[in-house]
Amino acid sequence: MKNILKKEFMLGIHPACYITFAFVLCALIPNFPMIVVFFYPFCILPQLMMGKNQENNDFEYSTLLPLSLKDYVKGKVVVLALFELTYLLLLLPMLLLRNYVFFNNPSSPVYYLNSPGFHSIITLYGIAFIVYSFVNLIMIAYYFAKFPKYILPLLFSIFGSFLLFILFGLVMSYFPVIGPLFDQKEGIIAQLILLFVGIAFYFGSLFLTTNLGARNLKKKL
Repeated sequence: MKNILKKEFMLGIHPACYITFAFVLCALIPNFPMIVVFFYPFCILPQLMMGKNQENNDFEYSTLLPLSLKDYVKGKVVVLALFELTYLLLLLPMLLLRNYVFFNNPSSPVYYLNSPGFHSIITLYGIAFIVYSFVNLIMIAYYFAKFPKYILPLLFSIFGSFLLFILFGLVMSYFPVIGPLFDQKEGIIAQLILLFVGIAFYFGSLFLTTNLGARNLKKKL
């Protein structure tokens, strides 16, 4: 796996992928919906990675290496997951600054009480892990079913993720019990359960994504 990842980072990663990490600063924009900052990784990274691989004939080159199809797919999944997890890790201090230092802190000179969307970081991360799981599954599995074309799988995954985020938002906004439970301090237990479920779902989906992607690629070839 070490050699696979080395190959991916040296040859398969577009330099602009690293610029995606700068979007965590959007969390510090006043009245910027916190949930929107979670969109950037799956809207930008897959397009850059898949486009770079297609331009570089990555698959043709990889067939010359002692790699199985499953190892090839696993390398793509792991690299994408590393970028997503790094983004979430860098985003965390920005959200903490937003919630407890700047905009949602009544003692702050730039306090914004009407900041839209959810304010619970735990809930946001729980939702993000679940949505990222579906995005990776749809995008990678469908991508290797349509290999080497990637535009349609990318669009499906992006629109699917938007629908999931909207669904979570509607449920937590219009159900009087669920909304406060997942967005206020009194519901910390429920929020932690959602977070742990999201994390378990995310890492479990990586194995499923790898297996489905390898199977679809094998059928395509």
